[in-house]
Amino acid sequence: MFRITHTVRLAVLAVFVAAATVLAGSGEAATIDQDSVPTIGTSSFEFENGTVYWHYGNGRYDAHLTGTLRLNDANGSCARMRLEYFHNGTSIATKYGGSVCAPDGKAHDYSVDLDPYSDPTIDLLKVSVEKQTASGGSDYSIVESTYVSPSTWPDAIEITSQGVDFGGGKFSTFTSEPTEYGTVYWNRGDSGDITVRLMGYIWLNNVAGLCARMNIKYYTESGSYLTEKAGGSRCAADNNLHAISIDLQPYTSTQVGKVTVQLQTQGSNGSWNVVGSQTADIGIAYELTGGGGF
Repeated sequence: MFRITHTVRLAVLAVFVAAATVLAGSGEAATIDQDSVPTIGTSSFEFENGTVYWHYGNGRYDAHLTGTLRLNDANGSCARMRLEYFHNGTSIATKYGGSVCAPDGKAHDYSVDLDPYSDPTIDLLKVSVEKQTASGGSDYSIVESTYVSPSTWPDAIEITSQGVDFGGGKFSTFTSEPTEYGTVYWNRGDSGDITVRLMGYIWLNNVAGLCARMNIKYYTESGSYLTEKAGGSRCAADNNLHAISIDLQPYTSTQVGKVTVQLQTQGSNGSWNVVGSQTADIGIAYELTGGGGF
Protein backbone atom coordinates (compact mmCIF):
# COMPACT_ATOMS: atom_id res chain seq x y z
CA MET A 1 0.00 0.00 0.00
CA PHE A 2 1.23 3.46 -0.77
CA ARG A 3 -0.12 6.97 -0.72
CA ILE A 4 -0.99 9.00 -3.78
CA THR A 5 -0.21 12.51 -2.59
CA HIS A 6 -1.14 15.81 -4.15
CA THR A 7 2.43 17.17 -3.91
CA VAL A 8 2.82 19.96 -1.36
CA ARG A 9 -0.89 20.03 -0.53
CA LEU A 10 -0.50 17.11 1.89
CA ALA A 11 2.63 18.31 3.65
CA VAL A 12 0.88 19.26 6.88
CA LEU A 13 -2.43 17.49 6.39
CA ALA A 14 -1.72 14.32 8.35
CA VAL A 15 -2.42 15.87 11.75
CA PHE A 16 -5.57 17.49 10.43
CA VAL A 17 -7.28 14.53 8.81
CA ALA A 18 -7.55 12.64 12.11
CA ALA A 19 -10.01 15.22 13.39
CA ALA A 20 -12.13 16.04 10.34
CA THR A 21 -13.94 19.34 10.69
CA VAL A 22 -17.71 19.20 10.30
CA LEU A 23 -19.66 21.94 8.55
CA ALA A 24 -22.21 23.81 10.62
CA GLY A 25 -25.50 21.93 10.37
CA SER A 26 -23.91 19.08 8.39
CA GLY A 27 -23.37 15.48 9.39
CA GLU A 28 -20.45 14.92 7.03
CA ALA A 29 -17.60 16.88 5.47
CA ALA A 30 -14.31 16.26 3.72
CA THR A 31 -11.15 18.32 3.65
CA ILE A 32 -10.75 18.83 -0.09
CA ASP A 33 -7.93 21.38 -0.25
CA GLN A 34 -5.55 23.48 1.82
CA ASP A 35 -3.82 26.76 1.06
CA SER A 36 -0.91 28.40 2.82
CA VAL A 37 -1.62 32.05 3.61
CA PRO A 38 1.39 34.35 3.19
CA THR A 39 2.35 36.66 6.03
CA ILE A 40 0.27 39.82 5.72
CA GLY A 41 0.08 43.09 7.65
CA THR A 42 2.74 45.35 9.13
CA SER A 43 5.31 44.97 11.87
CA SER A 44 2.67 46.14 14.38
CA PHE A 45 -0.34 44.17 13.06
CA GLU A 46 0.71 40.93 11.39
CA PHE A 47 -0.93 37.61 10.51
CA GLU A 48 1.53 34.74 10.12
CA ASN A 49 1.71 30.94 9.80
CA GLY A 50 -1.71 30.99 8.19
CA THR A 51 -3.50 28.08 6.54
CA VAL A 52 -6.96 27.79 5.02
CA TYR A 53 -8.49 24.30 5.06
CA TRP A 54 -11.33 23.94 2.58
CA HIS A 55 -14.14 21.56 3.50
CA TYR A 56 -17.02 20.21 1.43
CA GLY A 57 -20.16 18.47 2.68
CA ASN A 58 -23.83 18.30 1.69
CA GLY A 59 -23.20 20.62 -1.24
CA ARG A 60 -21.62 23.42 0.81
CA TYR A 61 -18.06 24.72 1.10
CA ASP A 62 -16.40 26.37 4.06
CA ALA A 63 -12.98 27.87 4.72
CA HIS A 64 -11.29 27.13 8.06
CA LEU A 65 -8.58 29.72 8.78
CA THR A 66 -5.84 29.03 11.33
CA GLY A 67 -2.71 30.98 12.18
CA THR A 68 -1.33 33.67 14.50
CA LEU A 69 -2.26 37.34 14.77
CA ARG A 70 0.70 39.26 16.26
CA LEU A 71 0.51 42.74 17.79
CA ASN A 72 3.87 44.38 18.41
CA ASP A 73 4.64 47.91 19.59
CA ALA A 74 0.89 48.53 19.48
CA ASN A 75 0.10 49.55 23.08
CA GLY A 76 -3.67 49.90 23.47
CA SER A 77 -4.41 49.19 19.79
CA CYS A 78 -6.75 46.43 18.62
CA ALA A 79 -6.86 44.16 15.55
CA ARG A 80 -8.94 41.35 14.10
CA MET A 81 -9.18 39.04 11.07
CA ARG A 82 -11.65 39.65 8.25
CA LEU A 83 -12.94 36.93 5.89
CA GLU A 84 -14.80 37.94 2.72
CA TYR A 85 -16.36 35.27 0.51
CA PHE A 86 -16.87 35.56 -3.27
CA HIS A 87 -18.64 33.79 -6.12
CA ASN A 88 -17.75 34.70 -9.71
CA GLY A 89 -16.16 37.93 -8.50
CA THR A 90 -19.16 39.05 -6.42
CA SER A 91 -18.95 39.34 -2.64
CA ILE A 92 -21.53 37.09 -0.95
CA ALA A 93 -20.62 37.42 2.75
CA THR A 94 -18.15 39.01 5.17
CA LYS A 95 -17.29 37.59 8.59
CA TYR A 96 -14.96 38.79 11.36
CA GLY A 97 -12.90 37.20 14.08
CA GLY A 98 -12.88 38.54 17.59
CA SER A 99 -10.93 41.70 18.39
CA VAL A 100 -7.68 41.46 20.35
CA CYS A 101 -5.94 44.43 21.97
CA ALA A 102 -2.33 44.90 23.00
CA PRO A 103 -2.05 45.64 26.76
CA ASP A 104 1.40 47.22 26.30
CA GLY A 105 4.08 47.87 23.71
CA LYS A 106 5.49 44.33 23.76
CA ALA A 107 4.87 41.60 21.19
CA HIS A 108 1.73 39.53 21.78
CA ASP A 109 0.59 36.49 19.79
CA TYR A 110 -3.09 35.52 19.48
CA SER A 111 -4.22 32.20 18.04
CA VAL A 112 -6.64 32.40 15.09
CA ASP A 113 -9.13 29.58 14.48
CA LEU A 114 -12.08 30.74 12.36
CA ASP A 115 -14.69 28.76 10.45
CA PRO A 116 -17.74 31.05 10.53
CA TYR A 117 -19.54 30.49 7.21
CA SER A 118 -20.48 27.92 4.57
CA ASP A 119 -22.16 28.26 1.18
CA PRO A 120 -22.61 26.17 -2.00
CA THR A 121 -21.05 28.80 -4.27
CA ILE A 122 -17.82 29.98 -2.58
CA ASP A 123 -14.98 30.07 -5.10
CA LEU A 124 -12.67 32.71 -3.58
CA LEU A 125 -11.76 33.92 -0.08
CA LYS A 126 -10.21 37.27 0.83
CA VAL A 127 -8.21 37.08 4.08
CA SER A 128 -7.43 40.44 5.69
CA VAL A 129 -5.83 41.86 8.81
CA GLU A 130 -7.79 44.82 10.19
CA LYS A 131 -6.79 47.40 12.79
CA GLN A 132 -8.97 49.70 14.86
CA THR A 133 -9.01 53.16 13.32
CA ALA A 134 -9.50 55.04 16.60
CA SER A 135 -8.84 54.11 20.21
CA GLY A 136 -11.98 52.58 21.70
CA GLY A 137 -13.93 53.01 18.46
CA SER A 138 -15.90 50.44 16.50
CA ASP A 139 -14.46 51.22 13.06
CA TYR A 140 -11.74 49.06 11.52
CA SER A 141 -9.68 49.41 8.38
CA ILE A 142 -7.84 46.76 6.33
CA VAL A 143 -4.09 46.69 6.84
CA GLU A 144 -3.35 44.10 4.14
CA SER A 145 -5.15 41.26 2.34
CA THR A 146 -4.50 38.11 0.34
CA TYR A 147 -6.71 35.72 -1.65
CA VAL A 148 -7.06 31.92 -1.70
CA SER A 149 -9.45 29.67 -3.62
CA PRO A 150 -10.61 26.04 -3.24
CA SER A 151 -9.74 23.25 -5.64
CA THR A 152 -10.54 19.57 -5.88
CA TRP A 153 -7.79 17.04 -6.59
CA PRO A 154 -7.96 13.91 -8.78
CA ASP A 155 -7.54 10.34 -7.59
CA ALA A 156 -5.52 7.71 -9.41
CA ILE A 157 -7.32 4.47 -10.34
CA GLU A 158 -5.95 1.13 -11.51
CA ILE A 159 -7.78 -2.20 -11.54
CA THR A 160 -6.11 -5.39 -12.80
CA SER A 161 -7.52 -8.84 -13.53
CA GLN A 162 -6.74 -11.78 -15.78
CA GLY A 163 -6.94 -10.50 -19.37
CA VAL A 164 -8.91 -7.35 -18.50
CA ASP A 165 -7.61 -4.22 -16.79
CA PHE A 166 -8.42 -0.56 -16.23
CA GLY A 167 -5.74 2.12 -16.11
CA GLY A 168 -4.04 4.80 -18.13
CA GLY A 169 -2.99 5.02 -21.74
CA LYS A 170 0.09 2.79 -21.63
CA PHE A 171 0.26 -1.00 -21.33
CA SER A 172 3.17 -3.36 -20.70
CA THR A 173 3.14 -6.55 -22.73
CA PHE A 174 5.85 -7.82 -20.38
CA THR A 175 3.73 -7.55 -17.20
CA SER A 176 0.37 -7.70 -19.06
CA GLU A 177 -0.85 -4.72 -17.02
CA PRO A 178 -1.30 -0.97 -17.52
CA THR A 179 1.74 1.10 -16.59
CA GLU A 180 -0.26 4.27 -15.87
CA TYR A 181 -3.33 5.10 -13.85
CA GLY A 182 -6.80 6.10 -14.90
CA THR A 183 -8.22 9.12 -13.10
CA VAL A 184 -11.26 10.18 -11.10
CA TYR A 185 -11.89 13.94 -11.24
CA TRP A 186 -14.18 15.80 -8.83
CA ASN A 187 -15.56 18.64 -10.95
CA ARG A 188 -17.29 21.52 -9.17
CA GLY A 189 -20.55 23.06 -10.31
CA ASP A 190 -21.90 26.52 -9.52
CA SER A 191 -24.40 25.47 -6.85
CA GLY A 192 -22.49 22.96 -4.76
CA ASP A 193 -22.88 20.21 -7.36
CA ILE A 194 -20.09 17.69 -7.86
CA THR A 195 -19.75 15.75 -11.11
CA VAL A 196 -17.43 12.77 -10.89
CA ARG A 197 -15.55 12.15 -14.14
CA LEU A 198 -13.77 8.84 -14.79
CA MET A 199 -11.14 8.80 -17.53
CA GLY A 200 -8.79 6.04 -18.64
CA TYR A 201 -8.72 2.83 -20.68
CA ILE A 202 -10.09 -0.68 -20.42
CA TRP A 203 -7.45 -3.09 -21.71
CA LEU A 204 -8.55 -6.43 -23.20
CA ASN A 205 -5.69 -8.85 -23.80
CA ASN A 206 -6.00 -12.39 -25.20
CA VAL A 207 -9.72 -12.62 -24.33
CA ALA A 208 -11.54 -13.01 -27.65
CA GLY A 209 -15.29 -12.50 -27.27
CA LEU A 210 -15.08 -11.04 -23.76
CA CYS A 211 -17.17 -7.90 -23.11
CA ALA A 212 -16.30 -5.35 -20.43
CA ARG A 213 -17.53 -2.05 -19.02
CA MET A 214 -16.98 0.37 -16.12
CA ASN A 215 -19.56 0.88 -13.39
CA ILE A 216 -19.51 3.71 -10.83
CA LYS A 217 -21.25 3.45 -7.45
CA TYR A 218 -21.85 6.78 -5.71
CA TYR A 219 -21.87 7.41 -1.95
CA THR A 220 -22.04 10.33 0.44
CA GLU A 221 -18.90 11.25 2.37
CA SER A 222 -20.20 9.22 5.33
CA GLY A 223 -20.73 6.18 3.10
CA SER A 224 -24.49 6.23 2.43
CA TYR A 225 -25.34 4.73 -0.96
CA LEU A 226 -26.76 7.14 -3.57
CA THR A 227 -26.89 5.38 -6.95
CA GLU A 228 -24.78 3.63 -9.58
CA LYS A 229 -24.19 4.28 -13.28
CA ALA A 230 -22.62 1.99 -15.88
CA GLY A 231 -20.80 2.98 -19.02
CA GLY A 232 -21.24 1.34 -22.39
CA SER A 233 -19.74 -2.10 -23.04
CA ARG A 234 -17.12 -3.11 -25.59
CA CYS A 235 -16.07 -6.60 -26.66
CA ALA A 236 -12.78 -8.08 -27.85
CA ALA A 237 -13.11 -9.25 -31.46
CA ASP A 238 -9.98 -11.43 -31.20
CA ASN A 239 -7.08 -12.27 -28.89
CA ASN A 240 -5.08 -9.15 -29.76
CA LEU A 241 -4.54 -6.30 -27.29
CA HIS A 242 -7.42 -3.81 -27.36
CA ALA A 243 -7.56 -0.39 -25.64
CA ILE A 244 -11.02 1.04 -24.98
CA SER A 245 -11.13 4.73 -24.14
CA ILE A 246 -13.29 5.59 -21.12
CA ASP A 247 -14.72 9.04 -20.36
CA LEU A 248 -17.71 8.83 -17.99
CA GLN A 249 -19.46 11.60 -16.09
CA PRO A 250 -23.06 10.34 -15.88
CA TYR A 251 -24.14 11.69 -12.48
CA THR A 252 -24.14 15.03 -10.65
CA SER A 253 -25.09 15.54 -7.00
CA THR A 254 -24.57 17.85 -4.03
CA GLN A 255 -24.28 14.75 -1.83
CA VAL A 256 -21.57 12.68 -3.50
CA GLY A 257 -18.29 12.40 -1.60
CA LYS A 258 -17.06 8.90 -2.47
CA VAL A 259 -17.26 6.54 -5.43
CA THR A 260 -16.42 2.90 -5.99
CA VAL A 261 -15.13 2.33 -9.51
CA GLN A 262 -15.87 -1.20 -10.74
CA LEU A 263 -14.47 -3.10 -13.71
CA GLN A 264 -17.13 -5.55 -14.91
CA THR A 265 -17.23 -8.37 -17.47
CA GLN A 266 -20.28 -10.01 -18.97
CA GLY A 267 -21.06 -13.63 -18.18
CA SER A 268 -22.48 -16.19 -20.58
CA ASN A 269 -25.95 -15.58 -19.12
CA GLY A 270 -25.73 -11.85 -19.84
CA SER A 271 -25.14 -10.76 -16.24
CA TRP A 272 -22.40 -8.27 -15.37
CA ASN A 273 -19.82 -9.45 -12.85
CA VAL A 274 -17.32 -7.34 -10.89
CA VAL A 275 -13.75 -8.48 -11.51
CA GLY A 276 -12.12 -5.64 -9.54
CA SER A 277 -12.91 -2.33 -7.89
CA GLN A 278 -11.35 0.65 -6.16
CA THR A 279 -12.76 3.44 -4.00
CA ALA A 280 -11.93 7.14 -4.39
CA ASP A 281 -12.75 10.00 -2.01
CA ILE A 282 -13.16 13.72 -2.61
CA GLY A 283 -10.85 14.37 0.36
CA ILE A 284 -7.22 15.20 -0.43
CA ALA A 285 -5.65 12.52 1.79
CA TYR A 286 -6.58 9.20 0.27
CA GLU A 287 -4.71 5.90 0.33
CA LEU A 288 -4.72 3.77 -2.76
CA THR A 289 -3.87 0.11 -3.19
CA GLY A 290 -2.31 -0.64 -6.56
CA GLY A 291 0.65 -0.02 -8.80
CA GLY A 292 1.65 1.94 -11.87
CA GLY A 293 2.35 5.61 -12.44
CA PHE A 294 0.13 8.68 -12.27
